Amino acid sequence: MRKLYGKGALSLLPTGNGFIFIALQGMKEDKSVVSYKMYSFSDNKVSLITRSVYLLAKFGNNFEFFEKTLEDYINCITAFLPDHRIMIVYPTGKGYIFDNDCVLKWEGYLTYRDHGPADIAVCDKTFWCSYPDSDAIIRYSLNTMRDEIRVGGGSSKALAEPEGLFFQNDTLYIASSGSNSVKKLNVSSYAIEDYLTGEEAVHQYAMINGHEIIHTESGLYKV
Repeated sequence: MRKLYGKGALSLLPTGNGFIFIALQGMKEDKSVVSYKMYSFSDNKVSLITRSVYLLAKFGNNFEFFEKTLEDYINCITAFLPDHRIMIVYPTGKGYIFDNDCVLKWEGYLTYRDHGPADIAVCDKTFWCSYPDSDAIIRYSLNTMRDEIRVGGGSSKALAEPEGLFFQNDTLYIASSGSNSVKKLNVSSYAIEDYLTGEEAVHQYAMINGHEIIHTESGLYKV
């Protein structure tokens, strides 16, 4: 593996030819000080970007609306849905769906055992949420916003603290921080297998234009 960035990286967002992330710079008056950065596969360099570029990647073309409307635009998960809609979910599980005209279409909670999801991955007309506190991932219907299938949780040992989710080609990749690995879930058969294993917790996995990126305790790496 090749190290791309050290400790302090947060919230990796894939882009066309690289990824954007927040970098923790320190603390000031009990508040986190962050900067916004981009890694490009074209020149293999990290560069500073503006907050607006980060918000555009996270919220799309309506980012200015969400910057003004949301109380906290950093500590939330976003997922782009069909028909140019966007889902926004906070650590409490409180969630919203807005259409392309910034009209609120759904508001509710996506919790499991009183915890909100760590990440979301959209899969056709459904989406998956990860719940590291319960060692489970859950599939929801976009039509009803109700849970349909749970993998892990309870007495099952299939997953250990699942966090980041990434969907591609009928496969859901799961960053399993409790087992220092990335798992593969076939969304048709629901079979789970190990994909990558390491020596430290893996918080996020993404495949961007053929480049595999993992976010671990010590930083960002290209596999």
